[in-house]
Amino acid sequence: MTITEARLKLLSLPEVAADEPMAIAKRGRPVRVAMGYDPYELLVETLDILAAQGHC
Repeated sequence: MTITEARLKLLSLPEVAADEPMAIAKRGRPVRVAMGYDPYELLVETLDILAAQGHC
């Protein structure tokens, strides 16, 4: 999805990105990711655990 499309569909992004992350592109290159809050929390928690174990 392009930034322009994301702007036009801003209110529907939570439903669109609920199941899996969605890349948002600018000039054909991914620059942002839209994702649900629960997967985001899991990702942050996993990174915290890995960092605490010295893996990051």
